[in-house]
This record gives sequence, C-alpha cells and structure tokens, in this order.
Amino acid sequence: MIKDNKKILADLIITESTDDETVSLVKLCHCIEIPIEQIFMMVEYGVLEPINYRSSHIRWRFSANSISRVQTAIRLQRDLDINMAGAALVIELMDELKQLRQQDNNF
Repeated sequence: MIKDNKKILADLIITESTDDETVSLVKLCHCIEIPIEQIFMMVEYGVLEPINYRSSHIRWRFSANSISRVQTAIRLQRDLDINMAGAALVIELMDELKQLRQQDNNF
C-alpha cells in the first residue's frame, strides 16, 4: 500500500509539473524510494544532471522529468540487468530519438 502511494505521488509530480518546475534531491529520493547514494551514482554517470550542480549536493534541484529518468534507469537495471553506464547510454539514445521525432514532426 505504501509503495502504491509513493507511485501515485511520483505520477502526480510528473503529470502536474511543467518544464520549468524543479524537484529537490530529498523529494526525488522520497518519491522513488531510493537512497541518496543511488542518485549520486546517476549524476556521476549522466543519467541525471542537477540544475545547480556547483552548489552543495543537499541544495541540488532537478528538472521535473528527472523522476521519469530515474524510474527508467531503475527499470533498465532491474528488468534487463543493465549496469548504470548502460542505463545512461540507453536513456541518452532515447532522448536523441525523441528529439529526432520532434524535429521530423515539425517538417
């Protein structure tokens, strides 16, 4: 039941957030129920990029789409047994594909 509530909360944040909204490091960890060290690893591998990277990590903020990026990385690791470097590559390629599709639709 608690996990269902966390999933609902994460989904609400994703659907109600606009591109200019941000999520704190603590809120990101809380919504997805992962330890802060896992977020640090995702930042190190490029899955996530804090908006204010140079500030103290406690003050890090992430774009609203970071929740879905973290969830995707976790699913890739869990379901396909991909390491973090591989998950970062897959997510990067998915981003590029999305951009190409958007460009194609604009023409």
